[in-house]
Amino acid sequence: MPKTNALLPIEMYHFSGWDLIPGIYQSVSDLGFDYSCNYINIKNRCKNDIYISFDGVNDHEFVRANDRLDVYTLPRFTHGGFRRYSKIYVRGPMSVGVIYVSAYG
Repeated sequence: MPKTNALLPIEMYHFSGWDLIPGIYQSVSDLGFDYSCNYINIKNRCKNDIYISFDGVNDHEFVRANDRLDVYTLPRFTHGGFRRYSKIYVRGPMSVGVIYVSAYG
C-alpha cells in the first residue's frame, strides 16, 4: 500500500471541568498517547480559561473558554513530534464543561 500524506485519527480523551483542582496540573490520560502523533487538537468547552502543559510543571499554552488550540509538529522521519506515551496536562479553576483532546498522526 503506498504512503499518503494524511492525518489519521489516533485517539481522543476528555476531561471534566469539575475534576480540575485550582493551581495543580492534572494529566488528561493516565498513560499518555498510545502512538506518536503530529497534530493535537484541544477544545476547551468549559466556562473558564485553562492552561496547557506538556511537562506538568510549566505553562506552555493558554486556551480561552469555549475556544480551541491546534498544535502542529513537523514529522521526524516516521515518528511524530509528540512521542508515544506523551502526556498533556491541564490546569484551571473548577468549571462546568468538558475539555477534549484529540491526537492525529
